[in-house]
Amino acid sequence: MDNVVLHWELRCNGKAVASGAETGINVPAQGHQKVALKGYKMPENQDGEYTLVVRYLVTSDPYLPAGHVLAEQEFTVSDYRFPCMKCLSASDDAKVAVAKDEQLACLELKADRMNVTFNRRTGWIDYIDVDGKPMFAEGYSLKPDFWRAMTDNDAGADLGRR
Repeated sequence: MDNVVLHWELRCNGKAVASGAETGINVPAQGHQKVALKGYKMPENQDGEYTLVVRYLVTSDPYLPAGHVLAEQEFTVSDYRFPCMKCLSASDDAKVAVAKDEQLACLELKADRMNVTFNRRTGWIDYIDVDGKPMFAEGYSLKPDFWRAMTDNDAGADLGRR
C-alpha cells in the first residue's frame, strides 16, 4: 500500500485538536496491524466529546485522483457527558422546587435554572431554557414520533396502501 496515506484527526466537540499522517503501512488482505499514531495524545482536560477520525487517502494512482478517500471511520474516544440535575441544581443538598405557571395558551414549569413550556393546544414542548439560554431553534417544538415499521400482518391487510 505504497500509494495511500493514513490521515488521523483528534476532535473535541467536532473541532480538531490534533492531527497527523502515517505512511508506509503494509497490511496484507484480511490482515491486522497495530499502528502507533505519531503525535496522538489525549489531553489532560477531557471535558467534551473526543472522537478520532481515521482516513486512508490516495497519493498516486492511474485511475483515482490524489486525495481521494478510500476509507474513513470515526471512533468515539470519550463520550459526551450530559449535565445531570445535580449539576444544574444550586446546591447538592437542596430540594429543587418546581413552580407551575398556567396560562391560556401554555403551561410553564420552572425549576432552579431550567424552564419548560408546554403548548396547551398541541401538548408539544415549545421551549426549554437552561440558564436563560433557549435549547431549541426559533419556532421549533419537540413533537413525539410514534412510528413503527410495517409487519407481515400489516402488509397482508394492505395497510401500506390505505
